[in-house]
Amino acid sequence: MWHFAAGPSKENKNHITQKQSSKYVSQSSMPKTKTASDSPSTFKLLVIQLDDYDWVKIFSTTKLTNGQEITVIQTGWEHILVHADTYTNDSRPLVEIRPSSPTSASTASLWSKLCPSSSKTVRPDFILVRNEVYTPKFDGRSLLSGLMFASLPSINSLESIKLFCDRAACMGYLHRLNRQLGNDVFPVIPQHFSSSSESFLYGYKFPAVVKVGSAHAGAGKMKIHDHHQMEDFRSVLHMIPKTFCFAEPFIRSCYDLRVQKIGTRHYRAF
Repeated sequence: MWHFAAGPSKENKNHITQKQSSKYVSQSSMPKTKTASDSPSTFKLLVIQLDDYDWVKIFSTTKLTNGQEITVIQTGWEHILVHADTYTNDSRPLVEIRPSSPTSASTASLWSKLCPSSSKTVRPDFILVRNEVYTPKFDGRSLLSGLMFASLPSINSLESIKLFCDRAACMGYLHRLNRQLGNDVFPVIPQHFSSSSESFLYGYKFPAVVKVGSAHAGAGKMKIHDHHQMEDFRSVLHMIPKTFCFAEPFIRSCYDLRVQKIGTRHYRAF
């Protein structure tokens, strides 16, 4: 199976070209299925992306290596319900897709073509996840849990997406690699973790950056210049109890470098 290096984000999704995406999913990233002669049904690909990418068009000329055609169902996390069981012959989850509205005027024509006018159900064979499951405005982790319960194959892996929903667990893995490989091979920014405001005591370098919870894309983040500002921030943190917080030294930079790994042979840096 192909795996991207990081969880999906609005920042990096446009760096994966349409040609590349259809190529990778049509190759060995897909699980083994019956041949087209064994089953007349098409391979059902559920794509989670609620913006202006038309994945039906991207896969319109793509087939699996065994010749089976691909049917693409595109929607967003906010518009699905997931059912799964272990007592029927079909282990695939039953995904209910509810009618949705376009997110902007620029996507209205696309969604008028893709989105159902009434609820429908589908049993996907594979899922391509291109939008975040957990944001400051939406929490779809229960949907993700249902797909994991059904062991639905996916890109990115459902396990990696689940991990990226929890900043503390994700950073824990990175720091473990840092301890194993060393700073020269795998450098990671030093961090302080506090389970709540009651345990928040930062004693490292300033200026610092504090990050509350598992938010991303700049949400829940603040630059702190000295320990006086840190005390003020801690008083605010008291208002959101039972929420963990990170603090780390502020690093001045000019740009971000992203390294993308797909499978075992394909690397991109941008």
